[in-house]
Amino acid sequence: MKKNYLLFLCIVFTTILSAQNTLQGKVFYTISFKTFTKQQVDSILEKGNRPRLTHSTIRKMLMNNEKATGVLAFSKNESLYQAEKKMKNGAKKNKGLSMASMIAGGNTIYYTNSTEKDYYKQLNYAEPLRVDLLPIKWTITQETKKIGNYLCFKALAVEKVRDDKPLIKIAAWFTPTIPVSFGPIDYFGLPGLILGVSYNRINIKATKIVLNPKEKIVIKKPTKGKRMTNAAYEEMSKNFFKDLERKR
Repeated sequence: MKKNYLLFLCIVFTTILSAQNTLQGKVFYTISFKTFTKQQVDSILEKGNRPRLTHSTIRKMLMNNEKATGVLAFSKNESLYQAEKKMKNGAKKNKGLSMASMIAGGNTIYYTNSTEKDYYKQLNYAEPLRVDLLPIKWTITQETKKIGNYLCFKALAVEKVRDDKPLIKIAAWFTPTIPVSFGPIDYFGLPGLILGVSYNRINIKATKIVLNPKEKIVIKKPTKGKRMTNAAYEEMSKNFFKDLERKR
């Protein structure tokens, strides 16, 4: 049964692969975060080893239900994802920074090239950095559902963020009908466009898909900042936070 299912996927993907040479488009994703209650936030802040000065900011973020929008543009074998311009640097001023706007990417730009196997993000801080993205090990299941007019298959993965934290279980929904291996933020590598991602309290869903628009889509590869491996960046981040702790 499983072999027949995988064969079906291969046939579908091969049949429409020829369209990939001319296929281009733009996808708008809505990012939402299931907020915490006041009691839950109090518990998180009590257990966490965070400076008191940050408590007010963290509380507002964890209780802010403002949604965010991310935009993926793709052309042939390249894609570029970033938060919608009006969402950059946070949500509406009256609500402050939201978890959804952070998850959407903030000022970070995500670039993937499936032909050259080149995947990285450009972090636009005071000093820009380009950090390699690690490919995700997906397990494709036989579960299906429709997102908009597209039949999607479910894929599963686990992600390790920190050694002292439990693994994050990720579910993604992709459609072989649109034969590109791209998706929102740093989710990519499936045999079809990713239209939905969910994990923990986060939900990402494609709400608008524009294929082959009249105006040609041109992917501008991010080139700012020093290029770093993911491992080097993680080590740099650990050292940064250790220095902060020593200065407290």
